[in-house]
Amino acid sequence: MTLVVLIVLSLQLGSLAGMPLAAPRASMTVRPLLTARALAQTTWRPARPAACRACATSMSTDDGIALPRVRATYVASAAATTVAWSLCALRALTVHPLIALPPVHNVLTAAGALSALPIFLATFAALAAASDAGWKRLSSQTYRRLNLGLAAASVWCAAAAVGAAGLSGGRTTYPPSLLAGALVAHGATAAHCVRVWSRSLSGRPPTLLRIVRGVLGSLWRLAPTACSDDPDEDRAADGRNEFATLTLGFLAGAALSVFAPFPLATVPSFLGRRLSRAYGAWLLLAAVSMFCCKDAAERGRLNASTFRMLSGGVAASASFHIAITVAKLACDDMALYANAIAVTPASVASLLAYALALGTCTSRR
Repeated sequence: MTLVVLIVLSLQLGSLAGMPLAAPRASMTVRPLLTARALAQTTWRPARPAACRACATSMSTDDGIALPRVRATYVASAAATTVAWSLCALRALTVHPLIALPPVHNVLTAAGALSALPIFLATFAALAAASDAGWKRLSSQTYRRLNLGLAAASVWCAAAAVGAAGLSGGRTTYPPSLLAGALVAHGATAAHCVRVWSRSLSGRPPTLLRIVRGVLGSLWRLAPTACSDDPDEDRAADGRNEFATLTLGFLAGAALSVFAPFPLATVPSFLGRRLSRAYGAWLLLAAVSMFCCKDAAERGRLNASTFRMLSGGVAASASFHIAITVAKLACDDMALYANAIAVTPASVASLLAYALALGTCTSRR
């Protein structure tokens, strides 16, 4: 019996001895090597704050999803801005504290102030349409510029309403109810635009330094890239040269409206002392729109719907401005435009700039 047990044990040990014992050792050796190699090939990324990770996660999940609340706020802001600007313009330009003006003059001058409506309504329309495509669309450089440009114009209008008497030499004052309404409309618009801009940064801090860097970078990019003086080349025929010129022109008009003395400050808008400085806000927004169109022309994207809206808004404003100017020359008393006549060369240059805007933006639609 003992002999049988020993024979069985020897057979079992023999079978175990014939097993490939090296294989487990090899697998145990290869596994750490593979793990080390995978770690070596892994790119290390620093951990982001929890708020940034949450924002980035939300952005990734919201890509391509419409934002009905954002769109509705843009639409409401457009309506409020239209009402506020129109009522302020009618109040400022139909009531003169010193003299009684002819009704024709009041109507034409107030109508000239309403030429700003197509500029900011086109911007609102472009931003509202972008909100239908989600945060990924709103996070592009074009819509960040438009949000900041519209916010800056709204703040400008609110400040001009508060300081109307000082900016107009005492010729414009608003009743408290109208002033409060204008502040609410323009303030809410600015707040919404800044909020959307901040939300579109994908977790990056929305600091003032970032805005300054972006503005300075845009100023250095005002000149068209890879431009050509050959009118037959695509780089000259795509409109980048014209849009760059219009950007500079509208920026100059906005600067004149704020910093130039009267009567030179009235030239960009032909609105006289009572509203010319406030109108500079919309000239700034027009400059932002033209810069976006210049950038689109350089990228071959000028036919996209956003840039067609922006150029269409500027074209409508320019055509309205020119039509009102012609009506003033034909129907109004030129003695009432002593300020514009005193700076005739600048007035002519302003009209030529509007004509260039009309021709350029109409031909690109």
